[in-house]
Amino acid sequence: MRRQISGMCLPCPAYSRPDSEQDVGRVIRNPQGKEHYTLLYCIGSGSYGAVFVAADNARSCFYAIKQIRLQGFTNPLSALSEGKETSPRKREAQAGTNTEVCALRHLNIRPHSSIPMFYHAFNADDSLYIVMEFSSGSALTNLLARYRSLNSGVFPTIPYYYLKFLVRCLLRAIHHCHRSGVAHLDIKPDNIHVEGPARLILVDFGQSYTIHEGVSDDPWLDSRIGAMAFLPPEILTSSTLYTS
Repeated sequence: MRRQISGMCLPCPAYSRPDSEQDVGRVIRNPQGKEHYTLLYCIGSGSYGAVFVAADNARSCFYAIKQIRLQGFTNPLSALSEGKETSPRKREAQAGTNTEVCALRHLNIRPHSSIPMFYHAFNADDSLYIVMEFSSGSALTNLLARYRSLNSGVFPTIPYYYLKFLVRCLLRAIHHCHRSGVAHLDIKPDNIHVEGPARLILVDFGQSYTIHEGVSDDPWLDSRIGAMAFLPPEILTSSTLYTS
């Protein structure tokens, strides 16, 4: 599932984000291992960090590396590295620290084609780095925009057969998440990537919730999580919100 550099062109840097140019070319080293990665360019950024395409020259592979600035949080991986998962996780994850790592570890116990492969995570330079499978696909948002432009901006018409295929793939991805005890909680076109004609990938588990054994009540479930425009009606209108 790793992307090999040999025999493969460098992914197009057209999507590089100017606000992260200062990190491009920087070498990130894993203090607990021998891995070191060169950040090639940024493909996405948010409030807490950015996602880079990175090269591991030792293995001749491309990876996607998510950098999360810790912003005062101390050793967010300590509980996970000791085999513990805090209950109810103390919501360090509210700043996007160990939530995604916890979710991806659960989801990769049984790998699924619609979930990015997770390799490892480590702390360095006051940031958390999550090393994942690199996908050359683009967000569903971009696919909708392309169809909209083809139809003179009137309606983003996706062929019905292809729409059914994408929905079926998304439902399978969600089923795998729920079977693994993970609720994504932020499903929207920006977090759905389409690679080639036949692969859909659900990404960005930074807002996700992993069900913990013996925890039946968590304050995190009493808040509306995710983009307001994509929240389901029952969450917008209900007073009980989420349940586990």
